[in-house]
Amino acid sequence: MSSRKTQSLTHLVAGLLAITLSTSATHAQCQLAKITAPDGRDGDRFGHDVAIDGDRLLIGTPAAVPQTGFHSRQTGAAYALRRSGTYWSQEASLVARDLEGSASLGSGVALDGDFALVADGSGDAAFMFRRFAGSWQEESGLTPSFGSVALSGEYALLVGSSANAFLFYRAGVEWPVQSVLTIDAPPPTTGLGRSVAIDGDVAIMGAPVDDTLAEDAGAAYMFRRAGNTLRLLLHFIASGCTRLHFSQR
Repeated sequence: MSSRKTQSLTHLVAGLLAITLSTSATHAQCQLAKITAPDGRDGDRFGHDVAIDGDRLLIGTPAAVPQTGFHSRQTGAAYALRRSGTYWSQEASLVARDLEGSASLGSGVALDGDFALVADGSGDAAFMFRRFAGSWQEESGLTPSFGSVALSGEYALLVGSSANAFLFYRAGVEWPVQSVLTIDAPPPTTGLGRSVAIDGDVAIMGAPVDDTLAEDAGAAYMFRRAGNTLRLLLHFIASGCTRLHFSQR
């Protein structure tokens, strides 16, 4: 595939996920596949959050009623899929065993290699799953949790609309908190942390109600980790954007 082409995910409509190929030179898009939940039902919110890594895809479905022996109520789930040619097949439905109260697993998802991180939108925990010998298994629970999660190698970052983020580091099959990071950033009225991505020591967070450009125009902030602090590097705004929630998931 040409280096001028990149994969992108379109917005989901009525629980339908469309994967497209975007050509940067012409901005043309052609649909590659449509994916629906195999056990989907009304109100599941299939595709609430998505992550992709190579030929694997993770789809958050926070209002699903999983078809597993763990739960028989609306706890949410994440679907792991793998591509073969142009066909995407489901590998597993990822459901945590120890969900309590009103859960919404799949509110946030992240995928990196054989690891999948799935957040419970209620804020109780996030759950790490690992693919081993062809099957996905729950490995560890990460607490405290917020709705936005990211993975990069041995590190996991959990962040919400607050002044702190939690950095986890893999130690065997456990993911203990390595650092509570102070965010060198604007006030929480920007909605900072509604979405997050990391690569090594660099993190970028969405701030969908940031007023820098215009009221609720939105922005994104890039940080670099320095010790126990996320230092602000760059502030992105969409030129000409007015009252659009730029950077919101």
